[in-house]
Amino acid sequence: YAKPNVTYSLFNEAERLRYRAFLSIETPIFDNKSFLFYYNYTNKNNLNQMYFGALIGVPLVNTNDDFIKVYGGCFYRNKEAFVPTISYISNLNTFGISYDVYINTLTGANLRQKGFELSYSRKHS
Repeated sequence: YAKPNVTYSLFNEAERLRYRAFLSIETPIFDNKSFLFYYNYTNKNNLNQMYFGALIGVPLVNTNDDFIKVYGGCFYRNKEAFVPTISYISNLNTFGISYDVYINTLTGANLRQKGFELSYSRKHS
């Protein structure tokens, strides 16, 4: 949920109301593995976008002092792309890699650059 910006120009219109809703559920399945479902819905300027998918989580280390888990799965962005994803999560670091596989019929003028997406985050202890 975002409040529209205030503008003083007669020519510029303030942004319209936009909102986002998401749901993430992770449940154990067997042998310390887990299933994670993720759903994200965004509405901005009458543009609706859904992004959802599922991952399987496999713990590599799970002790009182250490935690390392690897997730693998795929997401879908409505009418646009499938996104295979692999993520590595530890006590302090998270690293992810994904690739957008576009499925829509884009013209030559609208083609998007394909490539890997990398993400990294670090928690402060």
